[in-house]
Amino acid sequence: MYFTYINEPHAVGYRSFIGGDHKLMFATDYPHSASPWPESMKVVERDTADLPAEVTRKLIHDNLTQVFNVPSPVLV
Repeated sequence: MYFTYINEPHAVGYRSFIGGDHKLMFATDYPHSASPWPESMKVVERDTADLPAEVTRKLIHDNLTQVFNVPSPVLV
């Protein structure tokens, strides 16, 4: 089971309770009203400020490409 979060900074802090860094994914939920867009990157930066870069990358990129088997055209 995997989890997404939109604008819930506490979700990042609890990621170990849901199985670790590879079970959580940041979602913008655009174009719904719950979306932080166009401030999505500010939310990511706020929520991941204390995390290593490789964990942040999992939450905003790697987990999604793995779960949904989406090829990544850009090396991040």
